[in-house]
Amino acid sequence: MTTFIKKHSFSILFLLFAWILAFVYIQLTAETSADNYQSITINKGDTLWEIASTYQEEANHSIQSFIAWVEDMNNIDVNSIKPGDQIVIPVEKYGDIQYLASSGE
Repeated sequence: MTTFIKKHSFSILFLLFAWILAFVYIQLTAETSADNYQSITINKGDTLWEIASTYQEEANHSIQSFIAWVEDMNNIDVNSIKPGDQIVIPVEKYGDIQYLASSGE
């Protein structure tokens, strides 16, 4: 066994290093950053179900997966939101550009 390790030490170290780099890369690219998504303020009477229904098409999520994403990202429970809370929703930001609807005039 020791001769195998001595003979292939460079290959073993290379594979170990490559595995560590791959793991770090996956972790860094897989993280979802709240900075990439819109945040909204909860108003009186708002529910996550209504918010999900409003933004469902933009978010490209089902209502259930939208709610699950919001709960997970904001560390909240569906019943714990209250007016004034700010939550992140799974709708991507478009930088500082604001898209306004044209009246056609």
